[in-house]
Amino acid sequence: MLVANAANTLAAPGAESGVDAVDKDGDGIVDTEEASLATRFAPVRFFPRDEPNTPTNVDDFLTGTMLMFYDARCSPHSASIAAAVKADQLAGFQYTSPCGGQIYESGGTRSRHKQHSFYLSDVAQDRQAGNPESARWTTYYHVYPNDSGGVTIQYWFFYAFNTGKSVKLPIIGRVELGFHGGDWEGFHVIVDGARVPIALRLLGHTDLQEPRPWSQVSKEGDHPRILSDWGTHTSEMAPSDTATLIRQETWPSGHVQWPDGHFASSGALVNLGEKTRPFQTFVRYSGLWGSPGFNFYGIGGVVALENFSSGYWGPAYNETGMKSDGFISAWCDGIADPGRALNGTRECYPTRESD
Repeated sequence: MLVANAANTLAAPGAESGVDAVDKDGDGIVDTEEASLATRFAPVRFFPRDEPNTPTNVDDFLTGTMLMFYDARCSPHSASIAAAVKADQLAGFQYTSPCGGQIYESGGTRSRHKQHSFYLSDVAQDRQAGNPESARWTTYYHVYPNDSGGVTIQYWFFYAFNTGKSVKLPIIGRVELGFHGGDWEGFHVIVDGARVPIALRLLGHTDLQEPRPWSQVSKEGDHPRILSDWGTHTSEMAPSDTATLIRQETWPSGHVQWPDGHFASSGALVNLGEKTRPFQTFVRYSGLWGSPGFNFYGIGGVVALENFSSGYWGPAYNETGMKSDGFISAWCDGIADPGRALNGTRECYPTRESD
């Protein structure tokens, strides 16, 4: 059962008051409990030993990229906005297109079909492999009350590049599919009002998968065992035999174990907060985390091969399962208050949409 405290936040039974009752992101859950829940359910992640793009973190990625603007109507299509942008600056830019005069904001305007969008350019090839230091493999999380009286804990992972997969097709020959810069992947853990886990929901590339009952989740204690698919990073349940895989403990003081048996430090577990009151202000950035690629937007609104090789959006604007009205399912699935807004920023929707 959720209990209201003097600060009008929600805490689990037995939670302390005072300093521990602070709710800086204003989502109705005290910040210390968010950290406790995120640590409790932080996954054990597995990667193929030859994974071409290991994880990284936002700060390291930004040292090798530039903020640009893409406009399909203009020639050239891209314009340079800023170099060496820091994470807390990403959502603070405006751009007036010379091809139409519209004003776009990097902290609210989302281009549904990636036709008019801020983007972070792909990093150089020698940085696409990710961070060689596992201590820089950051796991991000987002916690909020859900509409069933419980709490949802999201985990987000960032990669500098997504190699995709090579497929051999008749007549055409071998083609590369799904390659793009700036890949965000994740999954959700759903707990009830007593903080008992009831389900896990994986994110696919196009939609959210059906919730998996907690009894059917592969886990170590309360830590789900998650496999990152080779080259695509799609989250799957890990197999029983993981001896040949890289193993990462994502909780504080966790370790990474390599197939040869040696250990290294794992990365930090970082609270994103809410888009309306973020702990990490980059979640407000509504542009792409990679360069636009082959991105055909058909005549009359018919989309063909859209986003074939273009960068993805970040967690709060993610395309996975996005509804026709702009609702960001990947960020707000099952949220108790989908209409939450603050000073013009909407938690579950873009401030403004373009093509």
